[in-house]
Amino acid sequence: MIDHIEIKVKNLNLSFIFYKEILASIDYHLIKTRKENERVTAYGFGRDTRVYFWIAQGTQEIISKAHIAFAVNSQVMVDNFYKIALLNKAISNGEPGFRKHYNNHYYAAYIIDLDKNNMEVVCRL
Repeated sequence: MIDHIEIKVKNLNLSFIFYKEILASIDYHLIKTRKENERVTAYGFGRDTRVYFWIAQGTQEIISKAHIAFAVNSQVMVDNFYKIALLNKAISNGEPGFRKHYNNHYYAAYIIDLDKNNMEVVCRL
């Protein structure tokens, strides 16, 4: 079981705005914002106050290219995440839809974030 995930980004200010918007669409909320000496932003899920997803300032040379999939409970949440991500300058990497090559109940969308990470949101119906 994964406890939490952290990704490094080139510009924490831009990524903060980006992730705040798209993660809110799937019930993640901001728990911790960066302070002068801390270059991280942290998000929890639902009513939980625990951190599950961290964004930390990296260097300009960082090229992460991670794949992270967020589980949600409905197709509507997948669709909303995708739309909000594109409005916040994400690049489409797969429109919302069923991925029958995984199984008949796998509904997902994929975006590329500001640092070229592949973010997926999936609902297993």
